[in-house]
Amino acid sequence: MMKRFISAALALALILTLTACGGKDAAAQATPTPTAVAEATPEPTPAAAMLDITVDTDLVSEPVIITPTSVYNVIATLTAGTKAELVEAGVEWHKVTVNGQTGYVKASDVTGVDPLPSPYYIYIEKGSHTINVYEMDENGEYTKLIKTFLTATGITAGKTPTGAFAIFKKYEWKQFDSAGTEREYSYSPYVSQFTDGVYMHGPVFAEMDFETMFGNTFKEIGTNATAGCMRTYTGAAYWIYMNCPMGTKVEIVNGSPKGITAPAAIDPIHDRDKGKYYDPTDPSREDAVDPNSLAS
Repeated sequence: MMKRFISAALALALILTLTACGGKDAAAQATPTPTAVAEATPEPTPAAAMLDITVDTDLVSEPVIITPTSVYNVIATLTAGTKAELVEAGVEWHKVTVNGQTGYVKASDVTGVDPLPSPYYIYIEKGSHTINVYEMDENGEYTKLIKTFLTATGITAGKTPTGAFAIFKKYEWKQFDSAGTEREYSYSPYVSQFTDGVYMHGPVFAEMDFETMFGNTFKEIGTNATAGCMRTYTGAAYWIYMNCPMGTKVEIVNGSPKGITAPAAIDPIHDRDKGKYYDPTDPSREDAVDPNSLAS
């Protein structure tokens, strides 16, 4: 009897031992083995675009619309061949860093990046005798008509060319030939050139003086009267000159495809005592008339 009891006890002890061992194995199997987490590889920082200065030019503190009379605050003078690091591309000016100095350089004086498009687009209808200025919308399209100016165009159909052009040069005053006057030379203010021999400009003057306007050249605005140029009011020519940067697209079409309504003509100021005519849209006048027919 004693032997059977001992044997049963030994058997029970063996079963408990095996069960305990099995429990340890299960616990061990349930514990996950930690794995190393790979460190993220940082994205390489893109190299800054480097621009080549192509002509001797100036590094200025602020971008200013480029005209013959614009005044710039010059930080440094850059020589052709200098390298500049691009900070931000622009329309007429690019923001750059050169030798630790940050400022602006003319887009026309560098290579390595294209200028941004102008905020404005000029659409000229020969049929309605209008210069129309469209502003870029939030989608980068020129959909906002903001200015309509009356203009004279070529005296014959072929005098004013059609097609797509861009402003590339400006003059505060430009000497022309007779321009419909009896003088050998005459002058017009606020001139924006967009193709060979064709310009947008103000009325015609005997001298570079607003006291010398030829009244007939003002009265002809809104008709076929020029050698090909767009002769418009002084205030209109000034707005284009001061606001539309180099590179602004200019499109000229025959007829009036968009159905632009021609604005009413503006009468000149006639001082009979002095025998002189004046442009009421001249921006230097305190009571200047807005030549934009869309003005409220």
